[in-house]
Amino acid sequence: MVRAQSAGDADGVSFWFLMQWAAELQAAGRHDEALGVFTDGVHDGRARLEVGRVPLAELTWRLAHQAGMLEAAGRHAEADRAREEALALLAELAETGERRTWSNIESWWCTQFAWSGRSAEPAACSGAPAPAFGTDVGHWSPDVRRTYFDGLPHLEKQVADLGKRQRPTRTDACPTWSSCTAD
Repeated sequence: MVRAQSAGDADGVSFWFLMQWAAELQAAGRHDEALGVFTDGVHDGRARLEVGRVPLAELTWRLAHQAGMLEAAGRHAEADRAREEALALLAELAETGERRTWSNIESWWCTQFAWSGRSAEPAACSGAPAPAFGTDVGHWSPDVRRTYFDGLPHLEKQVADLGKRQRPTRTDACPTWSSCTAD
């Protein structure tokens, strides 16, 4: 586990720091290292939950994301255990709510929702780096920025092709076109 001290967290490295570090490692294609760093944050979350220093929602988010990382690494049994633990916390949340009152943890649910679609994106590798999730474009390295912007025309073409396939023709949308026009 990482034991260095970071600003803003008297107990050691903050989870936000670990999450950013793991995202940067993941974006650089260093998936095993990213998983290790993120797993440290999960262990820390479990310990903090036991002493009332972390909301159930936060640990649920950590476990759900860890499960996805484990699955991507081919560690299916570990991923299943992380999901089972997350589901148990969700069941507790559904039955009793948070163990104590927290000011506003909506941001954790928004973050979890955003991360839930991240697995559909291609994995970063040394030949195709990706920005760390949530990193402002102004903080991307030059190679990541170049790779991203060089790939935009291809993405735009894919979107246009998908749009053409999904767009109904006038006769598909309304079999008798005249009945669909406004008076």
